[in-house]
Amino acid sequence: IRHLVLPDDVAGTAEVLDFVRDELPKAGLSLMSQYSPCYNAGQYHRLARPLSAGEYDRAVDRCLAVDRRFCWMQEMNSNEIYIPDFSAEQVFGPKESQRRRQ
Repeated sequence: IRHLVLPDDVAGTAEVLDFVRDELPKAGLSLMSQYSPCYNAGQYHRLARPLSAGEYDRAVDRCLAVDRRFCWMQEMNSNEIYIPDFSAEQVFGPKESQRRRQ
């Protein structure tokens, strides 16, 4: 199960983790920190900013507290890795450095 942690706990992380623990005890869980406000996210006050390190740390602590034996966590900087550069000419193509080598 993949769970995207959102700013201001919009995703209800504690409730999701409790549900998974109680209803799906053998399921693996991946906490994702890659949220980055894109497109119209700025129209929604609670989603208009990136996730803070403290918010993600609290989600990780909560995940570990519910005894998740199959829990994976992303690095906090994963939004820099997994979010495409929408200003690039080829958004989903190779990164600029890779294009120069080709």
